[in-house]
Amino acid sequence: MCVRRGRWEAPQRRRFAAGAGAALGLLLWVPTASAQQPELRRLGPEVNTDAREIIPLVTADGSHLYFVREGVTGAGPQAAGEAAWLGEMDACQALLDLPEAEAALIPAGSRPASTADCEQRADQQRTMAERTEQAMEMFQRIWISERSGGAWLQAERAPRPVNGMMSAWPVTALPDNNSVLVASADLSAPGGCFRPQSGEAGILALFIDETAECRLLAVARRNGDGWDVGAPLVVAELFTLSDRMDAFMAPGERALLLSLVREDSEGRDLYVSFPEGGSRWSAPRRIEGALNSPGDEIAPFLAPDGRTLYFASTRDGGQGGYDVWRSRRTGDGWLEWEAPVPLSGPVNTDLDQAGVAVDATGELAFLASGEFGREDIFAFELAPEDRPLPTAFVRGRVTEPDLDTPVGAGIGYERLSDGEAAGSAASEPVSGDYQIALPVGERYGFRAEAGGYLPVSDHVDLTDASPGDVVQRDLILVPFAVGETIRLNNIFFEINEAELLPESRTELERLARILEDRPSMRIALAGHTDSDNTEAYNQTLSENRARAVLDYLVNRGIDGGRLEWAGFGETRPVASNDTEGGKALNRRVEFTILALD
Repeated sequence: MCVRRGRWEAPQRRRFAAGAGAALGLLLWVPTASAQQPELRRLGPEVNTDAREIIPLVTADGSHLYFVREGVTGAGPQAAGEAAWLGEMDACQALLDLPEAEAALIPAGSRPASTADCEQRADQQRTMAERTEQAMEMFQRIWISERSGGAWLQAERAPRPVNGMMSAWPVTALPDNNSVLVASADLSAPGGCFRPQSGEAGILALFIDETAECRLLAVARRNGDGWDVGAPLVVAELFTLSDRMDAFMAPGERALLLSLVREDSEGRDLYVSFPEGGSRWSAPRRIEGALNSPGDEIAPFLAPDGRTLYFASTRDGGQGGYDVWRSRRTGDGWLEWEAPVPLSGPVNTDLDQAGVAVDATGELAFLASGEFGREDIFAFELAPEDRPLPTAFVRGRVTEPDLDTPVGAGIGYERLSDGEAAGSAASEPVSGDYQIALPVGERYGFRAEAGGYLPVSDHVDLTDASPGDVVQRDLILVPFAVGETIRLNNIFFEINEAELLPESRTELERLARILEDRPSMRIALAGHTDSDNTEAYNQTLSENRARAVLDYLVNRGIDGGRLEWAGFGETRPVASNDTEGGKALNRRVEFTILALD
């Protein structure tokens, strides 16, 4: 394939191993292979069937596998027809059994005359149901398998609204285990995504715009046993001069990686878009430098570390055709990347390969391979040099103070060293469970926010964590109400000093914004210490620390008349001072709401 004067010319069909990258269109085109690749482990019948299984996506912790199944709808045409026949017969017979007075109220055209009449109606319903079910088999659906005890459980079809009437595809399994970026043809008007390229008959271009004509991408979030699908993503000036687009959302929803054909691309190139608030995203920007080549770059998959990128490319240096390559971001931005290297191991062969999906450790990696239309999903282990950077997990529940009432909250997290945002997640509303995946070697602050509640923060030190470590942190959200007290967990001082450390700025800024958003709110700041040192020393230290927070807020522009402060030394412990953990809990600054109106 090539680009000529900004227009994509359709290639001849090639042979591929179907990978993780989702190619979006009215019907998904996924490259496939004609032969199984070596050293790959075919997943069992819980995942693979006689139907087509493609586009595997694994969660960061390896607990869930999302994939596409084509050619099966569940019950099948015969079962659907039988159910329709029985339902119509039951309803029709009920009309026949009505008392004469009640039957007379039914319009003549709707009232059956006999059991034979009911059977004729039921036959018609069966035929319609069978035809509908057969037609639905052409569409692609999202299925989910859960991993338990090292084995994959029987896959289940994702319910509505994740799957709808038309095809749906998983695009990104976000690390919080509660959110999946999906693509669905149901989000758009039929045919609304494709427009003929000017002056070139038969060549279609994919345009995703701000109208309802073409909206393909949306984030689906778990809600108990069901799912909610949010507003479709609106990416400014999003188009590709072909009928295919690949997408992947970075962990924490910080960026959207796209494979597009545009006027400034050399083939299918990688672009990046950034969130602008709500469902709006910036116009795609081509990633310059070594990441893109004169060939094609498709099927981006960014590992849970947020830095290691896997993608397929036709660039020089591979086995021929499409091979899977790896690169890593070199800074905190999204435009600078290491020179890509081809993936080691069994993936790259003389067959074209369209991409892989990888968990946080690299011990679980997946691709789809097989005869066209009969592909299955395979697992393999990445070579150590190709694995993502080490990642640990923070898990817990978000609840009200009673610890029993779960709260669906947004969770943001940042590096404490510089306050740089590291991403966002969501807790599941029914259970309150959340999870975030964070690269090791840093200290992080994270916070939970929900409407009607005071935001709560905490922090975790992963500087010495090992890959795959799990840190438990439950978060308690307190409703906005006079008399409620909130601990400022992410405020830090030098030992035995009242000088605020730079890592405190993010927490203090959040408190300042809360006060700015509620001009009538008044609070009382309180400082507390453990029992080390003398009572007099601790009293003075607690007062000075509370005053330091007040001074920051006043310098930030908050009216000092809205703020009270006091120190209580070691007199109000919340835990025993006999352990280091208890002492850490007792060393705190908190605030109490005095007024809201």
